[in-house]
Amino acid sequence: MIKQMNFGMLHFSVTFAVFFALTRDPWLSGLASLIAPLLNLVAGGAAGALNQRLFRPELKPCRIRSTDQERRPRDHVH
Repeated sequence: MIKQMNFGMLHFSVTFAVFFALTRDPWLSGLASLIAPLLNLVAGGAAGALNQRLFRPELKPCRIRSTDQERRPRDHVH
């Protein structure tokens, strides 16, 4: 959670600084700093879903073995 907060604060600061350097308008810079992370979130989710569908369709959710299967000794032939 702390890592995400730090990343969000860094992203906001950098976006604000870049937009302020370009426009010299603090209101527009603040607005861009609030909208940019939302656009990144939507674009990242869409890109991940598209990548999963196009390039990795064989991946399925992993099944976890139950504890009794993990404890059962395996037969090894020597």
